[in-house]
Parts: sequence; structure tokens; C-alpha cells
Amino acid sequence: MDPQFESWQNAFKQATPKIDVDKLLSQVKASKFRQQLKAYTDMLVGVAVSAYSFYAALWLADSMAQTMLFITLTPIPIAFSVWSFGQHSRLWQQQTLDISALLAFKRDELVLRLKYWRISTRVCIILYVALAIIACVNYLLYDTVFVWLVQLGINGAILSAVILRYRYLEQHLPQKLKEIDDMGKA
Repeated sequence: MDPQFESWQNAFKQATPKIDVDKLLSQVKASKFRQQLKAYTDMLVGVAVSAYSFYAALWLADSMAQTMLFITLTPIPIAFSVWSFGQHSRLWQQQTLDISALLAFKRDELVLRLKYWRISTRVCIILYVALAIIACVNYLLYDTVFVWLVQLGINGAILSAVILRYRYLEQHLPQKLKEIDDMGKA
């Protein structure tokens, strides 16, 4: 055999990633399934929350200001759900036929996850501020503070959890991306 050809072949083998392709493929398949499940769950929850906001605007609001606020809040969950569904569906429909595509999928998934939680954090902050405004208005005009304090407490816990999750993902993203890059170089 030609020594030049053998050196090229050895260089190619050394440059080829030593990755357990079956394990990586099963991880990607499981991830795609989770993406689908999350997308449909987000859509269902968004529709439910928007429907409840609409219901609250029609039958639970005590004043025109509350009605308008609930009507204004109604499209936010459904709009976020539609956006989230589009992001997730684009990711799970990616073709992953070779190692580089599988690694690119894992990279895109991590970036999308951080983007999802960043937007979730912002939406939760907006909704929390809106609830705080409603609580203030109700306290000042109707003296119904207990219900709104409970709402603020519950939603404050949710907001805290969302912020903590976002911060965790943000801190660990560079490390996870480096691990994927190292896999591709191995």
C-alpha cells in the first residue's frame, strides 16, 4: 500500500470523532420526542390560560378597568404558546443524518432552551407586574386585598422558579456547548 495513502488514512481516522453514534442518536430521538411533548403541552396550557383570562374578563371582573386588564392579558399566553410551538417544531423537524448534524441538533436545543426560558422570564415578569397593578387597584378601590395577596404570593413563587431556572441554564450553557464542541473534536 502507498505510504502517503496510509498516512492520510491514519490522519483521517485520528481526526474522526470517536463518538457512540447509537447513544447520540437515541439521545436526539428522545430529545425530539420531549420537544414535541413540550410544544403541545405549552400550546394546551396557553390556550387554557387565555380561555380563563377571557372567562375572568366576562364573569369575574368587578369593574370595567378589571375587564379591560383581563382582556389585555388574554392574548399573551396564547401568543407565547404559538411562538414556543414554532420554535420547538422547527427544532424537532431538523434532519439529523450524520454526526455533525446530531451535534448541531444538541447545540441548537441548548440555545433554544435558554432562549425559551429568557422569554418565559420576561413574560412572567410582565404578568407579575400586571397582577401587582390589579392588586393595587383592588386594594385602593375595593378593599379586596387578601385574594390579590395570595395571587401575588403564588405568582411570586412561580416567577422566582422561572428566574432561577433561567439563571441556571445561562450559567451552564457555555460548559454544555464546550462539551458538544469537544465531542465533535474527539
